[in-house]
Amino acid sequence: MSANVIELGLSFVTELETPDKLLPYHEALQRIQNMGGIVGDGQPPFNDSPWPGLIKRNGFYTVITEEFMRALLKEMLQRRLMGVPAIEVCAGRGVLSYQLQKAGMGIVPIDNGSDERTRKKSFAPVTDTLDHRQALEKYKPRLVVGCWLPYDPEIGQDILNFPSVDYFLDIAEPNGGNSWLTENYVPDNFKLMQLRNVSRYAIGTSDYFSRTGDVLRFNRHTEARLWKRKGAPMTLNHEYTLSGANT
Repeated sequence: MSANVIELGLSFVTELETPDKLLPYHEALQRIQNMGGIVGDGQPPFNDSPWPGLIKRNGFYTVITEEFMRALLKEMLQRRLMGVPAIEVCAGRGVLSYQLQKAGMGIVPIDNGSDERTRKKSFAPVTDTLDHRQALEKYKPRLVVGCWLPYDPEIGQDILNFPSVDYFLDIAEPNGGNSWLTENYVPDNFKLMQLRNVSRYAIGTSDYFSRTGDVLRFNRHTEARLWKRKGAPMTLNHEYTLSGANT
């Protein structure tokens, strides 16, 4: 691997560690391509390249782009979820919570501090070093956010079975991936919705380019989805929708 490629990876980490700077989606894709995030003829082993190896070693599992945050905030505003008592569990560096707090959401990031790559490197102050069960018991949230939670189906099941939880926003791999929380577990009293306008701008460290001959294709394995308890209020904010506001 060339020194130039490694330098590109370190530069990308520096930008990810600048919390008030979000990259445009297409620029992020170009940077990933340039640092060797390609599987195909003549490419280094995927996990050994700066993307994703170096990025993950610095505690990042997703890239929050400008377009991703705009699409997510639009969903949250339209669904009237910005003012709902919320926590982010297994928040790591609190990258997503930081962006949501900037937009005015009172979300509390929680992490148990078990990952040395994220300890003492938080964007948003992690006020409690709790596991997900302790966090649920203490805060009794109506909304739980998870962004690349560990592969443990019990986490998703615990969240969806906790009595105060009406909404669960999960950003991770689809069914069959390494971060799928609930496998095929969807309780009868919940409805699962795919947030496709958000997912189209989601980038996780399992996403990569593949080359077949002269054709280069970005393989996406990251999606955003929302579980909603049946009967819980989620009236769309039609005033916001009609105004055309773009947060």
